[in-house]
Amino acid sequence: MQTIHLLFCKATRPTVVISQLYSLNGGKFAAARFNFGDNYIMPQTALPTSGAPTSIVDYGGLNFPELIPDAPVTIINTQINATDRIIFGSNTRGKQIALFGYNPTDGTFIGSKYIGFSNSFELASLTPTTDKGLLVLGTTYIAGRFPGSAFSSYRQMLSGIHSNNAEYPGEG
Repeated sequence: MQTIHLLFCKATRPTVVISQLYSLNGGKFAAARFNFGDNYIMPQTALPTSGAPTSIVDYGGLNFPELIPDAPVTIINTQINATDRIIFGSNTRGKQIALFGYNPTDGTFIGSKYIGFSNSFELASLTPTTDKGLLVLGTTYIAGRFPGSAFSSYRQMLSGIHSNNAEYPGEG
């Protein structure tokens, strides 16, 4: 097990934080962080596992202004068309669930999907399914104020998060 040494901003409420970390091969990580309300995704980054602590701000990342301030992010690894993908999931300012797909080998962006339209949605968790789909768990708000559970299996939704135009197996 690797230990990560990071320097955090000391405050009553954390303002500079790595909110999610997923270990990849070769000492690399997929990570999400926020910095005073701005959200950053790092699909492939090297973090120090020894030595002096480092400031998280130095690691940069891809800024996602459509996410809510200090957004919680879920990172999972799944296979689509027999190819590994890292999926980042979070909540948008437009009250949707956002999914961003990246290649874990080189960190290239593959695609994105947004879930939700007329009712508000908030992400709870992501789980790969045995039929190569994705179970998205969350909360939906009817009329913007009455919470209810939202869980759906998305197979067709994942077809856009791959690197070619081949049809997703099982779609029809």
